Amino acid sequence: MAGSFCSRGLPLEGMVILLGIIIFGFGIGECNLMPGKKILEVREKIKHLKSNTVSRLQRGDGDIIDCIDIYKQPAFDHPALRNHTIQMAPSYDPNIEETATKANRLQNQDSSMSLASRLWQKSGSCPKGTIPVRRLPQKVPLKTNSLEDYGRKKPSYSPRLTRINKDISSNLQQSNRSVAILLTEGYSYSGVKGDIKVWNPHVESDDEYSTSQVSLKSGPYYDFESVEAGWAVSKTLLIRTVFDLHNSKLHNCILFVDSVQCSFSCIKSDFPEHFSTLQVNPSVYGDRKTRLFVYWTADASKKTGCFDLTCPGFVQTSGEIALGAAIYPLSVPSGLPYQITLFIFKDPNTGNWWVQYGEKINLGYWPPDLFAWLRGNAETAEWGGEVYSSKLEHPPHTKTAMGNGQFPDYVSGNSGCIKRMRIRENSLVLKFPEWVSTFLDEYRCYDAEYIGDYIEDPEFYYGGPGQNPLNGVNGKTKARKHRSEINRRLKLLNKPAVKTIKNLHKIELTPCFFLLIKARIASLMYCQLVLFLQSEDGDIIACVDIYKQPAFDHPALKNHTIQMQPSFIPSTETPNGERENSRPVVSQLWKKRGSCPKGTIPIRRIRRQELLRTNGRKSPEHLKGTNKTATQDRFMHLNNTKGPIHYPTPENRSTAILLTYGYNYVGASAEINVWNPRVERLPEFTTAQIWLKSGAVNNFESVEAGWTVHPAEYSDARTRFFVYWTVDGYKKTGCFDLTCYGFVQTSTEIALGGAVEPGSSSFQQQYVLPINIFMDPTTTNWWLVCQNIAVGYWPGSLFSSLKHSATSVEWGGQVYSVNVRKTPHTKTAMGSGYDADELYGFACFIGQPRILDYSKSYKYPTFVAVWQDEYNCYSAINYKAGNANDEATFFFGGPGQSYRCP
Repeated sequence: MAGSFCSRGLPLEGMVILLGIIIFGFGIGECNLMPGKKILEVREKIKHLKSNTVSRLQRGDGDIIDCIDIYKQPAFDHPALRNHTIQMAPSYDPNIEETATKANRLQNQDSSMSLASRLWQKSGSCPKGTIPVRRLPQKVPLKTNSLEDYGRKKPSYSPRLTRINKDISSNLQQSNRSVAILLTEGYSYSGVKGDIKVWNPHVESDDEYSTSQVSLKSGPYYDFESVEAGWAVSKTLLIRTVFDLHNSKLHNCILFVDSVQCSFSCIKSDFPEHFSTLQVNPSVYGDRKTRLFVYWTADASKKTGCFDLTCPGFVQTSGEIALGAAIYPLSVPSGLPYQITLFIFKDPNTGNWWVQYGEKINLGYWPPDLFAWLRGNAETAEWGGEVYSSKLEHPPHTKTAMGNGQFPDYVSGNSGCIKRMRIRENSLVLKFPEWVSTFLDEYRCYDAEYIGDYIEDPEFYYGGPGQNPLNGVNGKTKARKHRSEINRRLKLLNKPAVKTIKNLHKIELTPCFFLLIKARIASLMYCQLVLFLQSEDGDIIACVDIYKQPAFDHPALKNHTIQMQPSFIPSTETPNGERENSRPVVSQLWKKRGSCPKGTIPIRRIRRQELLRTNGRKSPEHLKGTNKTATQDRFMHLNNTKGPIHYPTPENRSTAILLTYGYNYVGASAEINVWNPRVERLPEFTTAQIWLKSGAVNNFESVEAGWTVHPAEYSDARTRFFVYWTVDGYKKTGCFDLTCYGFVQTSTEIALGGAVEPGSSSFQQQYVLPINIFMDPTTTNWWLVCQNIAVGYWPGSLFSSLKHSATSVEWGGQVYSVNVRKTPHTKTAMGSGYDADELYGFACFIGQPRILDYSKSYKYPTFVAVWQDEYNCYSAINYKAGNANDEATFFFGGPGQSYRCP
């Protein structure tokens, strides 16, 4: 098999299939120069394809779109459809009862995953009562020995057995084809759906193709029936042997037909052939553009079926989409992802198999009269890619790519990918299948990866380069090691739950199978009934035994004894006339639907894609040289000057902070104003927080807490409560929340990483998040108290210099982006997105900043200074009103890119 000589390569794109005509011809001239019967076939075929044209559109890419009378389309030449009555639309909306998930909601809101369009519509549209049909280009290769074979895949079934996931036998393997698919079988399916990422893979030879599609099948493997839709890349330019009437010789040539002028030409070839019949070839488009296609067969492509409208069968009803038309734009590595959404479903009232494009455009249907098995429902639903080539089973392997030519890459998404995979059974409700399995013919050439654990909506990645060097195998091994490491971390971090609170958008009564949280609890296999509760943010909160939390996987904490409460809580000094915690505070969404029992802690379940996007750690702070100095606070403590402060400027970060240093600090607190600023793109994030630091500027230790908007870390743009720590300036240690081993949680009331609400709004109520971090003098643990709740602590054994005290305290905001201090600047906002000088009600603020020294009482710092990396982008001011006895409030933030920050 080809698996012995293949390795690895690029991702997979969208596909469109082209319609061509195959004709015998000699020289250039009139149609009657061809042999009698063949001439008549050709002329009738051309006449058929050109007949009943109401108008014609010329595309920018060379395609000609004919607008054909809908009642005179090719479908009605099929004997079974002579008296067929067109069904203009499905008898019901198949998406009304679609299962709603967070992924669906984000899909509808996220413009980054864009729907690919059809290029031909830029040149106009077809009038009402017509359908767009793509015409052959003026020169199309002659490809078949029978015009009836044109546009049909070559029969390629094989009785060989293969294995699915090493334990499931299936008759799926076909000669001259290599697939990488996800499939489900064992039920009765009336629909299949998926979002297919669109690429333009390399096709090596002119008689090969690469597709990405969804399909439904039924019947025996050697004579199956199928309906399929997706995208394809294909081209054919074949050498054929013809009989030269003038010279009475056989010679090789490439034959072309001009479908507009009805003329033919033969280009002689020096390549020998030892047969005189025209071979059937599945390629029908004549170029290597990515094109939309539909396909059907009732006998495994032996004598029935075709792409698009190249034979009678598919009844088109839409005037918006031309089958076989090029798809544009296409996805590119590290660029915007584009997709097509395709849904094949059966109308329960008419039995027609409809194809829907992009959630709302019904392209048309295959009437049930075409089929025997598919008059009922399908037995198998499939998603994935296929490569056709005669060079699959013998070296050298074809270089035709699947997907975009890359092996499955769910870290960056740079490969063939299908998301939102759904099936429909007799209930007419779209849902993810109860059982799926991957199947692939040549794992060294084209691979597949199903991502289903620790992710709300499963995803399927597939593809490969075909022929590739041996180092591709090493690359594959490296990728699999990376996936194994991700799985290992997920198992360690997502501990077994005593109770699970799932914040679903919709509650469904489902079998126990769907109520299971797939926690790998040792090797136990049992049906654990857990509680699913409805909320707004989609998080899964697991109530985990406090003694089995991730912290205790840290080597330094193997024999750690949990400190359930701090030995003391320091008193807090408040400004004159202001009551402690007088402003309204935020709460966490998950608490609306439940709480964790005593002896457990709430842990937000970490999704696989979150670990793939980030490792839970901030990137290291690489310092840049700067001549800037912090500005000493001009309102407070002018007599306590310490001279200029040379504050380090890390690359890829922009800060606006209030800071104090020069003493030994064992605690800090503040009320942090809560907003929901914009984050422009992944992996950027923005925070408002408190830092306590110690050690060298390039290798500091810190404990941190506050709120953040971090889509890469948390899979959404909500404002979330976070904690963080490091002992080496973010190089190799530390993490957010509980994504690594370190922080010991004791509270049952607060989930680290949980969303907080409500957020503040301009001219509206201002909400705060009270944060208090201090060292317990008895244990040297650094405790975190939030809203007067002792959340947990960082054990003193994690640190060296912080084991004694901090040497600086910072309050304020930070933006992480590779586009800070650059033009164009990032649009990721800090704080509220308003500049600091907008003050209360607009700008984000830090209220009541306090430090704790060995007096064990919080107080306003003796010395404070203001620092801002980019005052035109993110500003800061420590503002005090006119009353000399009033305490200053620290305001900070900004929009990022603006007229002042280009």
